[in-house]
Amino acid sequence: MTRDDATAVVGRVVELLQDLADVPIETLRSIAQESSVTHAVQLTEALLQLTPSGSSAGWLRCLLSELLFIAGRPADSVATVAALPQGAVAPSVAGSAAVAEVLSGALLHPRSAEASARRRLRAVAGDIDQDPAAIAAASVLADCRARAGDMEEALYWSRLVAHHADLVPSPFWSMHLLVEAAARLADAGEDAEAETLAERVPARWDRAPYPGIEAALARVQAKVLIQRGLWSPLNRQINDAAAAATPERGERLHAPLLLAQLSIAAVYAGDLPTAQTRLEACRRLLPERGAAVWDARHAPEVPWAELLWEECDGSSKRAVHRLTRLARDSRAPLVRLFATVPGAAAWAARIAVDAGQRGLARHIGAVTEDVRALQPTRAALSAEHVRGVLDRDPVALARAATQHRHAWARARAASDLASSLEDRAGPPPAWQSEPGRHRGSWHVVPTAQPERDDDGQQSGWEALSGREQQVARLAAAGLTNRQIASRVHCSVHTVNFHLRSVFRKLKITSRVEIGRHLASEAPAHRTG
Repeated sequence: MTRDDATAVVGRVVELLQDLADVPIETLRSIAQESSVTHAVQLTEALLQLTPSGSSAGWLRCLLSELLFIAGRPADSVATVAALPQGAVAPSVAGSAAVAEVLSGALLHPRSAEASARRRLRAVAGDIDQDPAAIAAASVLADCRARAGDMEEALYWSRLVAHHADLVPSPFWSMHLLVEAAARLADAGEDAEAETLAERVPARWDRAPYPGIEAALARVQAKVLIQRGLWSPLNRQINDAAAAATPERGERLHAPLLLAQLSIAAVYAGDLPTAQTRLEACRRLLPERGAAVWDARHAPEVPWAELLWEECDGSSKRAVHRLTRLARDSRAPLVRLFATVPGAAAWAARIAVDAGQRGLARHIGAVTEDVRALQPTRAALSAEHVRGVLDRDPVALARAATQHRHAWARARAASDLASSLEDRAGPPPAWQSEPGRHRGSWHVVPTAQPERDDDGQQSGWEALSGREQQVARLAAAGLTNRQIASRVHCSVHTVNFHLRSVFRKLKITSRVEIGRHLASEAPAHRTG
C-alpha cells in the first residue's frame, strides 16, 4: 500500500467516525449489549473526542459514565460526569449525571455514604420525585441500612425507590435501581414482592438494552429460588445469563454476584463440581482495579460462596481464618451476611465450635443478637438456631429445624440437632462455664495443635472437619452413603466428597479402617 493509499484509508476512517458521532445513543447501548462493555467504552470515548461539545456530547458522556460503572470503574464514572459543563446541559442529562455521581460515589466512599445520602434526602424534605439524585440517595441509604443489618429500614427505602424509579431519566439507572431494590427484598425473604418488582424491568430492557441487566435479573431470580429451596432447577433456568458472564464481556457489576449466587445454589444442591466452576468464574470477573468496590458493597454472595466452598473442599481451617478476618473487619461485613443469608450465622457458629474457637463463637453469637435487636421478627429463628449451636440446646435447634421457612437453614438446623443429641453425653462447651466478656474485646483462643506429618500437614482424627467426623462415624457404623445423606441432610454426592477427604486425611482406603481408626484414636466419639 502506497503512502497516498494509506492517507486515503485514514481519511475514510475519520469520515466514518464523524458520521458515527450522530449515531443514536440506543445504537451504542446495543453495541455494548451485543459485543462487550470494553468495546463500547472505547467507541464512546472515541466519539467524545470527535465531538466534545456536539449536540449529543452530554448524553454520550452520561452513557460513558454508565458503561464505566457497569465495568466496575466507579472512579472513572464520577470523573466522566464531572467533565460535563456546569449549567449548559439539558435537565435530563444533568439528572442522569447526578445519579451517576451519587451511586458511584457511594462505592468509592462507603464510610460516608449513609451520611451523604441522608443529607441529600433532607435537602429535598422527602420530596424525592423532583430530584433523580435523591432517588439514588434513597437507594444508597437502603443499601447502607442493609449493610448495618437493619432490613426494616432498608425495605422502607427500597420500596420508596421502586415507587419513583420511573422518574429517573436514564433507562439504565432506572433499571439498576429497580433490580437492586428487588435484590434487597429477596434478601429479606420478601420473595413474591421481589419477583413482582423484577417483572417491571424486562419491558424497559427490551426498549433500551444494557449489558448486565440480564445478569441482575437472573441474580434476583436466583435469590428467590434459593429462598424456596429450588436449588437444582435454578441452574437450568438461568444458564444462559451465567454462560454470558465472561471476562471478555467486561460486565463486572452484577455478573460476579450472579455467579457467586449460582455457586451457593450448587453447594446447597450438593453439586460440588458446578459450585467450584461457578466460584472460579466469579473470581475471574471481580473488577481488576476494584476489589474495594465489592468490600464497599458488602454483597453477601461473594464471601458466603467462598466460605461454603472452603467447608466443602475439606478446608474448615481456611473457613475459620476467613470468618476471623471478617469478624475483625471494622466495617462489620458479618452483620449483613447474618441479616440476609438464612442459616449463615448458625453455620458460622458451628464452624467456630467445631474448631474450638471460643472467642470467635462468642462474637458470632453477639453479632446475631445485634441483628435480632434490629429485626426481632425476621431474625428470631436464626438467633434461636445460633443459641442452640452454642449451648447445645436441642429445644432451640428443634424449633429452628421445624419452623424456619428457608429450606437450607431448616436442613442445617436438623443436622445440628442430630449432632447435639449424639453429643449429649459429652462435657458442656467451655464458654458456658466462663464469665462473659465484653464483645468488643473478643479474641480467638488457640486450640490444641493436631498431630502433623513430617511435612507439616495435619493428620489423624483431629485433621477432619466437624462434618467429616460426623460422616466418618456414620460410615463406620455401617450406614450406606444414601442413609448418611438422609441423616445429615445433604446429597449422596456430598457424602462421597466427604468420605474421599476422610480417606485422604486418615491415609486409609476403606470404611473398615475408619472403625479401626476410631477405636485407636477417638474412643470417646460415639458412632450414632
